[in-house]
Amino acid sequence: MSRTAFSSIVLTLLLALSAAVADDEDGAAAVDISASKLRSATSSPRAPLVLDVRTSYEYNAGHIPGAVNIPHTELPERLPEVQDAARHGVVLYCMRGPRARVGEKILREQGIEPLYHLDGGFLAWKRAGYPVEKSSGNANRSGGTSSVPRTGRPYTSARIPSTAPTSNAPSTTIKP
Repeated sequence: MSRTAFSSIVLTLLLALSAAVADDEDGAAAVDISASKLRSATSSPRAPLVLDVRTSYEYNAGHIPGAVNIPHTELPERLPEVQDAARHGVVLYCMRGPRARVGEKILREQGIEPLYHLDGGFLAWKRAGYPVEKSSGNANRSGGTSSVPRTGRPYTSARIPSTAPTSNAPSTTIKP
């Protein structure tokens, strides 16, 4: 398949997902995206930001390659990082889904769009047999992140500065 044809398919997929937004009790819900569609979308030059909202401990134990870790409890303080990197949308995930839904609400209230939710969360990604990266870090089980490097495969050459008030960790990079 040619690169142009592949890009057209991915763009069509993303546009279709954007149009499929349903209303929930708090407003527009994020569009559910399957693990296979996410895997295809992440190989596109217009790939969305993949945001892991689990604790750093969970992230270090295994995450989707290229995902950026910002625990849902830190999202309000770290919104500028997401806003700068979300030019092609944001796919949120946690282990099964509830924390990602909390993150979606926070991002939606700040006008960050389009938003996607990995249907079935990280468990669905693993069940599909897709690659999982592990990170070294010294996070504790409670998710302490003050001394954990925020790593992951880079998404772009642009660096995302960390805005966490107590963090001494290096900034995370993201790729398109």
